[in-house]
Amino acid sequence: NRNAKAILAARKIADFKPFTVLDYNGDGWGEANLKGLQVYRSGSYSQQILKLINHRGDVFIQMDISTRFIISQLRANPRYPGQDFSLIVEGKNALDEREFHLLVAKTSPYAGLLSRIDRTLQEMKEDGTYARLLAKNGIK
Repeated sequence: NRNAKAILAARKIADFKPFTVLDYNGDGWGEANLKGLQVYRSGSYSQQILKLINHRGDVFIQMDISTRFIISQLRANPRYPGQDFSLIVEGKNALDEREFHLLVAKTSPYAGLLSRIDRTLQEMKEDGTYARLLAKNGIK
């Protein structure tokens, strides 16, 4: 993209005003936060990545880990042999931060395990298991 330098230098959502922003149907965050921008919203998350590669938009603003995972799935999919996923560059600028929480129904047989799950996830981060699982699934 001829505007890559300016896009990668963006520090806030409003900095994307001159560009075509890709978004997918059902993205509540995008619907709430991309107002006032030129947004082309359609299809799925994966379709937006393919549109970005094929120059059908300038930028796709999403969570890094989710996007890396979807790209790894698309790379492995024989339906997309000619797609050059190396054309996608990940910006290092965090435009927003959100916490995600594991939700379990009170009636679930697993509800009593939440504190154990939290402890195990923390241990996995600390001992490197989490990073190994990400790498094993093509997420760096």
